[in-house]
Amino acid sequence: MNARLGRRRRAWYWAALAFLAAAAVLGVWALWLEPASLTVVEPRLRLPGAMRGPLRVALLTDLHVGSPFNGLDRLHEVVTRTNAARPDAVCILGDLVTERVLGGHFVEPEAIAVELASSKRRLSVSPRPPGRSGSPASAISGPVDPT
Repeated sequence: MNARLGRRRRAWYWAALAFLAAAAVLGVWALWLEPASLTVVEPRLRLPGAMRGPLRVALLTDLHVGSPFNGLDRLHEVVTRTNAARPDAVCILGDLVTERVLGGHFVEPEAIAVELASSKRRLSVSPRPPGRSGSPASAISGPVDPT
C-alpha cells in the first residue's frame, strides 16, 4: 500500500512539473517572443481583370503601439521595412494602438501619425470603391467587437 501511494505521489509530482513547464514555455511565447516578432510574408496571387503588371500591397496589422516591445522605435522599424518592400499601397487593418496593458505605455496618436506619415506610400485602412482614383487615408476608431 505504501509503495503504491509513493508511485501515485511521484506521478502527480511529474504531472504538476510538466504542467508548470508547459505554462512557463507558453507564457514566454505569449508575453515575450510572439509580441516581439515581425513577420513578412510575400504571397503571389493571380487576380482576374485587366491589371497591367503586379500590384504590391503591404498589409500592416496588430501593431499594438504602446504595448510592451511595441513603441515608436518598433513602429519606425515596421515603416522602414515596409518602405524597403516598395509596396504600391499600404493598408493598416487593425489594432493600431494599445492602452492600459501591463508593461505598456500610452503613445500619443499624433506621434504615431508622424511616424506613419514617413511611409513612402499612401496609407489606407478602408478600400476605395473600384473606378475611383486615389486612395485617401481613413480610419475607423473604436473596438471591433462592441461587447
